[in-house]
Amino acid sequence: MASARALFLTAVTLAACGGNDEVFIDAGPTDADNADTAVDAPPDAPTTGNATITVRGMGNPVQGLAIVWNDPTGAVLTQETTDASGMASETIMTGSSVTIFVTISAGISTRYITITYLAIEPGDNLVWDFDGPPPTTATTATITLPGVQAGATSYAVSAGCVEQTGITVPTQPVTLTIPTACLGSDTSFDIVATAFDVNGAPVAYDTARTAMTGAATSVSLDAWQTTYQPLTYTLTNPPADATGVGVENHFRIDGVHFAGPGAGGGFPGGMATIASGYWNGGIVDRLQYGIFIARTVGNPPVAAGASVLFGGFANAPATVSHDLSTLLPRINSAALGQAGGRAQVSWDPAGSFASADGALILAQWFEGAGDHQAFIMAPPDAASPLTMPEIPAALMAYRPGAGASFQIPTLIFADADFMAGYDVFRVQGWRIFGDNPTDVIPASGGLLRATLGGQLPGN
Repeated sequence: MASARALFLTAVTLAACGGNDEVFIDAGPTDADNADTAVDAPPDAPTTGNATITVRGMGNPVQGLAIVWNDPTGAVLTQETTDASGMASETIMTGSSVTIFVTISAGISTRYITITYLAIEPGDNLVWDFDGPPPTTATTATITLPGVQAGATSYAVSAGCVEQTGITVPTQPVTLTIPTACLGSDTSFDIVATAFDVNGAPVAYDTARTAMTGAATSVSLDAWQTTYQPLTYTLTNPPADATGVGVENHFRIDGVHFAGPGAGGGFPGGMATIASGYWNGGIVDRLQYGIFIARTVGNPPVAAGASVLFGGFANAPATVSHDLSTLLPRINSAALGQAGGRAQVSWDPAGSFASADGALILAQWFEGAGDHQAFIMAPPDAASPLTMPEIPAALMAYRPGAGASFQIPTLIFADADFMAGYDVFRVQGWRIFGDNPTDVIPASGGLLRATLGGQLPGN
């Protein structure tokens, strides 16, 4: 089962093929505590008013990017560029849209990237982030693992939000640069080391909390542990098309994110009981998790996307239960084409998404030496086929032409109990899906349901 990182980071990454020109979505707040300040849904917007969009890169404003505003019919309203503050603004009507245009040269090819917010409202202040601000270093940590563990073939060590995997010589110290963001509330940092067998399953672990000792900090872990505190996931009433389930554990230790061991299984007898566990020692503050349910359609069965649950608690419970009858509908299939030089996305849903908060769409096509990638935020009631807003003649290179080779698009419909519909969804923007999707879960807990359809990320 693909990981949360693979599913969502890939889905919202401007897919660079290596090199220094890679561009990716900032994950937003690095601590889920920040999610408690989620924007409340604004009151009913006026029919006409001002809206703004701000573009940043590496934490700084990006000037000179083309911005196009379209009216509710998709016709071009105005074209402008971002100013010195990375901002563009326009007087719009309810239901208008705005698109950012970016060109990246990559060797002999060129990437034409568009980021579109559909169904925006007067009063919106939208923000798009390319790359987060560069991290500041707190200390350089030299970590010595407990040594060789019986049955282990590889090792990994995490110090806050920094991880090194694929360690094969556990007697050799590991050096990690610890950013300030990886420090806990008491300016110390936590360490989790894991030993894995040949199949990648964890067989032992060790933890420690260490105070910084200046620019350099040395830590020696004491002994491998093999006993976990039990954690059980019980999933009932799966849809008939569910073929398997995978679980990823995510933990908060002193407010900082750590990825824990995962597990998986099937639905014998119409339910799944998945055994997992916590690290001992009472170090875990909060449990956060991702549950991924593969779904198929047809006979013989063909992969038809996945359902995802991202959840979290204000504490660390021993059991997690979900009734899967509340999953969002499956997306049977999806396709990408064009209508009059405008990209057009279509999909076949197994039910209505009107009760969700919004949709994210990644559409891609190739034409000549051009790689075209369109990132689209849409309201949950968007109808298929969805025709993208018009692109003016001055930006014709971004349009799909007669020689376009269209790829299957990726669609993600999402519904969170800590959001209040599309008004919040579009203001939060793409930040809600970043490097670690559980970052969006409030410290007080919550649940986000999502359906992925079309071309699954990573495939």
